[in-house]
Amino acid sequence: MSLGFSAIALPELLRADSPDHLDIDEASWFGTGMASIPACVYIAEVSDQSLRGMLVTWPSIGISAGILVVYILGAFLKDNWRLVAGLSAAFPILTAVSTLVLLPESPLWLLSKGRDRDTELRAVPGPQEALQAGRQLGKLRALTLPQAWKPLFVLNGYFFFQQFSGIYVVVYYAVDIILQAGVSMDEYVVTVLLGVVQLVAGIGVSFALTR
Repeated sequence: MSLGFSAIALPELLRADSPDHLDIDEASWFGTGMASIPACVYIAEVSDQSLRGMLVTWPSIGISAGILVVYILGAFLKDNWRLVAGLSAAFPILTAVSTLVLLPESPLWLLSKGRDRDTELRAVPGPQEALQAGRQLGKLRALTLPQAWKPLFVLNGYFFFQQFSGIYVVVYYAVDIILQAGVSMDEYVVTVLLGVVQLVAGIGVSFALTR
């Protein structure tokens, strides 16, 4: 879905006369954001209810872990950015291909397509309640239950403050910001510490959602 939408939207956004013109760097951000949506949806559909809130945050934690890895690579390979870029691209490509090949369709997706006979939980371990929940998708009354709206508010609050705090501006320009701030420590060491703090905080929020 995200790739299909990007194929339609990006050519229009990349036109020089487009009112919402994007350059190459901005276009890569657009694609990254769109690609993260299916992962959250899939996790929510296949995970156990007791772990769903925690697991839905893990794509964001994966991003934080990737940022930390790139910071570490940048600290050791600061004079070879092409190698850092190549290593950073190789792992997502491998994981994307393995995901397409190995992951089965979720039970809820099969139910939405009318493929009840194909809906099995043997390939995706989990309780039988997932099937029953899928057959009740049309009941909006479930959204009024505390176990539905409380995690919803917590998750949206987490993602809101993460996105609108300007964290990614700091992430992308961390070395330049640290240099201009006149910090006495090595700027690459500080960026690694920044990545560690971001990752640890994300994991803490993730486990807090299970309570």
